[in-house]
Formats: sequence, structure tokens, C-alpha cells
Amino acid sequence: FPSHDTFADITGLTVSITPTSNTSKILVVASVVASQSVGTNNGFLRLARGGTGIGIAAAAGSRIQAGAGINASNADFPEGLPLSFLDSPATTSATTYSVQIAANSASTMFVNRSQNDTDSASFGRYVSTITVFEVAP
Repeated sequence: FPSHDTFADITGLTVSITPTSNTSKILVVASVVASQSVGTNNGFLRLARGGTGIGIAAAAGSRIQAGAGINASNADFPEGLPLSFLDSPATTSATTYSVQIAANSASTMFVNRSQNDTDSASFGRYVSTITVFEVAP
């Protein structure tokens, strides 16, 4: 994912739910295993509803609004990053949630693997998930 400074959905980490009431809340829980190209740059994750970030930090100057961040000092070991948010979509229409990823500068992000991804018993492949739960009023 070389999406420099722009968030993009992570393939496979999208889910839809149709709330039964417009006062229902939706608990979004995700676990993402990610790494980045080694360097001084950072990577960012966030949850999104309909492509718009949710559960993110308030705007502050030119800082990236994210739910989690990563700064890899070792290209061989990705990090497990949890994300969760209790959303109030106020709708009974199908609502899509996703996990989005961005990297700043010339950094590249990797999901479910390390940067090096060497074919060796010393390296792993991983699983990332997103789950939604309706919390009825």
C-alpha cells in the first residue's frame, strides 16, 4: 500500500451491516497486522464508515488524523494493531465499515506480512479482521 498521505481501504477488511433502528449503535472492532518499509517514516490506520474516517483524533495542524500508528524499526516483524469505535450511524440503511491505511512520504505499508517476507520458518503470515456488532437501543 504505497498510499502516501492518503487513506485507502485495505482489501478484505470491509464489512456491511443494516441496523434495525436508527438509534442503534454499531461497535466496530478490528485487528490489523501491519509493517512498513524501514526508515524514519510512519504508517497510519483508521476505521471508516462509507469512506470517511471515524474514531480518529481531532485535527491539529498538518498532523494525520488516525486511530493507530506504526513506525517500524525492524522490517522482519510486523505489529498487531487493535482498533475499535462505538459508532452512531443514525440510519436503517446498509452501512459499510472498513479499515484504511496510509503511509507518509516514501514509506510503503504491508498488511499480514513483514516487509522482507522471506520464505523461511523465521517469518510469518498473519490474519487481520474487522467485525461489527449492532448494539440495539
